[in-house]
Amino acid sequence: MATTPEIARFFRLALRVGLLDTAAVDRWVDAVIAAESVVTFPFTELAGASQRRREDVDALLGQVTGDGNPHVPGHMVLALLRRRLRDDKLSTDVAVKLAVEITRAGELPEHEYYEADALDDGLWLATSGTYGDLTTVRRGITEFLEQYEKFDQQIPKAA
Repeated sequence: MATTPEIARFFRLALRVGLLDTAAVDRWVDAVIAAESVVTFPFTELAGASQRRREDVDALLGQVTGDGNPHVPGHMVLALLRRRLRDDKLSTDVAVKLAVEITRAGELPEHEYYEADALDDGLWLATSGTYGDLTTVRRGITEFLEQYEKFDQQIPKAA
């Protein structure tokens, strides 16, 4: 299960790429506060996150301290991206662009960035009529995101 700092970094990255809004952070913080006997900073300031600017929430989430695997937040956001694509909440083209952005910003292993970047290149080549087809690219992004399915269960219900 993801640690609180990993979840904070997950929300931070998901906010940055636009997969979540501050209301989702608000719901998560409410659950954290309800579970704790003593509430400390930055959770005291994150209460009511939906009423704050995205940048302020991002900064406060960055102040959640503690240990964790640096790759888990990015993998969780890719699992959320997989969920959004599967639920037809975004197009394959957008999913490819977001996957590249997430792998670039999510402290993920380099090879994961290269996989996402290759899909972005394939999308460009297919849409420009230079090489390949969109069906293959769509299948590729689906297969790429399937490897993050195991992180889906770590995504907080608030998301």
